[in-house]
Amino acid sequence: MRGLIAFLWLLILVGCSGGESRPVPLPRAYPRIDIPDSAYRSIDSLPVELAVNAGAVCSIRERDGGWWIDISYPGFTKGRFYLSLLYASPQNLHLMVDNRTERMALNLGGAWSEQIDLQSTGGWDCRLLVSSEAHAAPVQMIAVGDGMMLSGGFYTELPSSVPLDSVRPVFDAAKRDMLTMLKNLK
Repeated sequence: MRGLIAFLWLLILVGCSGGESRPVPLPRAYPRIDIPDSAYRSIDSLPVELAVNAGAVCSIRERDGGWWIDISYPGFTKGRFYLSLLYASPQNLHLMVDNRTERMALNLGGAWSEQIDLQSTGGWDCRLLVSSEAHAAPVQMIAVGDGMMLSGGFYTELPSSVPLDSVRPVFDAAKRDMLTMLKNLK
């Protein structure tokens, strides 16, 4: 009996010795992206009241009689909002809206999009396009009011090889923030 117990212990020790094992590499994973909270602040250096995410970084340049507004999330360096706020005469406003609407369609590259039309609390007519299939411009907008046009969108620098579901939370946050901006535009 002692021989059998000694033999079993020997088998256990040999079985647990590790032998020849090769490490298996883990699949490549993208780092977790910090999504900003849904808290907002107002930008007051423009002729309109613009609500932006409190965690976003904003840069505003006055150029060519208008304002160029860049808004980015510090935790996601591959995408940003590019917006322009321009004055226009009633005759030019119609042409500007047509041009921007065509540009929005071209930016989608044939991808399906959801269209949301609304009127802001300040009486601006707003349109938001959101695409779950577009890599470069998943969220775009245009707003018209008080003789001005606010237009632009959330643009990314992601290669088409990046699976959209891995960055979906960022696109959802961009949609949420753009929708809040449009609803509160005054």
